[in-house]
Amino acid sequence: MGNWNSKEKTALELINTAGLLWLERNIELVVIRRNIVDARYSEVLNHKEYAKKYLGLPLTIELLNNIASAIAKLDLAPTRIDLATLAKEALEANVTDFDAFVLEKLANYIGKDKRVIKPIDVVLFGFGRIGRLAARELIQQYGNGEQLVLKAIVTRGKNTDEEIKKRSSLLRKDSVHGKFRGVITEDFDNKALVANGNKIHMIVADNPAEIDYTQYGINDALLIDNSGIFRDEEKLSTHLKAKGIAKVLLT
Repeated sequence: MGNWNSKEKTALELINTAGLLWLERNIELVVIRRNIVDARYSEVLNHKEYAKKYLGLPLTIELLNNIASAIAKLDLAPTRIDLATLAKEALEANVTDFDAFVLEKLANYIGKDKRVIKPIDVVLFGFGRIGRLAARELIQQYGNGEQLVLKAIVTRGKNTDEEIKKRSSLLRKDSVHGKFRGVITEDFDNKALVANGNKIHMIVADNPAEIDYTQYGINDALLIDNSGIFRDEEKLSTHLKAKGIAKVLLT
């Protein structure tokens, strides 16, 4: 039991390092594509076991933590790094100096001049189950706001306080996907939701071409249409007539 508690503490250290890298520097640490930011220590230990079996190597939580700690010392540009991939190479090379190993492997990503990520405003057109799942993903991957930023959700019907409250509740709780792991509150005065500190404007419109997104501070945005109404290029292009939209993506 003492050995297991030690692994849990190491997993907590790893989670803390991953969280700081993500929130402060937009560096995302994953284990075989599995995100460890905001995960429970038991989940991280499970991710490690999955990677261990997948790679067929004696991966340990201590090894992953050592690599993450070495990464935190570098001035890296925003990127996604798979700890399991680095751990595999470290084991195969019998690495003992993790700082030197990580420095060599990530040399091409060191320096702010390597920054290739820029914030992109996102609008969700439609807010059924697919729209809500897309919203969850965008909110959870917000980081420090330097990547995809959900700025607005467009629906039909009314935009009363009761409707905003209802949509907020549907976003927080899903009968299949469970509770949203974050904080969502309603801003009735501004007709918006605030999700993990990010304001999301709730817009009601019947004609997408007539919406002026720039009045909400939205520019050159990516609009994700999940309404199911517009399904071909001609109809989807209607969104491009709206002020503030640069690209349209169909779910």
